[in-house]
Amino acid sequence: MRRLDDMPSQLAALETMNVPALAEKYRELYGEPTRSRNR
Repeated sequence: MRRLDDMPSQLAALETMNVPALAEKYRELYGEPTRSRNR
C-alpha cells in the first residue's frame, strides 16, 4: 500500500488518467471491474 504522505500526488494523477486507466485503478483497488465506463 502506498503511503498517505504521497496522497496529494496520487489524487492529482487521477485527474490526468484516461477512462481505461481509471477503470484499471478501480479494479486494482476494489478487486472487480467497474460497471461504468464514465469518467
